[in-house]
Amino acid sequence: CFLLWLRTLALALAPAPMHNLLLSSAVAAACRSLEGVQNFRPVRSLPGLFRSASLEQATASDAAFLLDSARVRTIVDLRNDDEIARARATATPVGLSLLAAFDSGAAVGASCIASEGSGVLRRFQVPLLGDVDGLLDEVAARLPTAKRMEAALYRTVDMRRHDRLVYDALSQGKQQLLYTSMIASAPPAVWQQALSIAADRRSGNVLIHCARGKDRTGVLAALLQHAVGDAPEKIVEEYALSEVLLGEGGGGGGGGGG
Repeated sequence: CFLLWLRTLALALAPAPMHNLLLSSAVAAACRSLEGVQNFRPVRSLPGLFRSASLEQATASDAAFLLDSARVRTIVDLRNDDEIARARATATPVGLSLLAAFDSGAAVGASCIASEGSGVLRRFQVPLLGDVDGLLDEVAARLPTAKRMEAALYRTVDMRRHDRLVYDALSQGKQQLLYTSMIASAPPAVWQQALSIAADRRSGNVLIHCARGKDRTGVLAALLQHAVGDAPEKIVEEYALSEVLLGEGGGGGGGGGG
């Protein structure tokens, strides 16, 4: 049933001109501008849950805030392996050290990298776009008839042209096409894994992120907000903050899968 709701949400979000939505002062005040980590903020309806863009560009100040002030103890990374490899190739030394601490399960406690509390740091990778071919197939299946036939022809004779046609359609389709295709192509077990880890804050606060903290992170956060009873208007309002925090305008296309 949650997949059906996500499809409904994707359709509801897509046509909305996000830059025209009015953001309440309370929501805006909950955001914090970090130095190297974009789009960071709490998911206000779920205390202890935060969201952001990737962490590879974190500064020393960012790392200290995440570990000591936000007390993040679990990271849920929604990116694919190739995205992570590219990001880490240009990461800051602090960003690499921070992620290494989570990857290695560094201890939490006095004289440790995270001094408050106990237990260990944890990082889970749950790729919501892990089946890229499946995603492209879902996009192609949702194209208008003429474009769908063109894609089918290219699929048999020229996969590069097929992929370009689909990527162009994905870019033009914005959130609606991206989200409906993403939901359909990711197995329910993947969504359930991401949801269960993000919702379990018994071992400490949790940070969910993808590349830009907007699309994959936004859909997962929206689902969690829906689960605790947030009104659709509130979910859309908080989703729209990504456009503000990322400095975007004009409605925010979703083709990048951030």
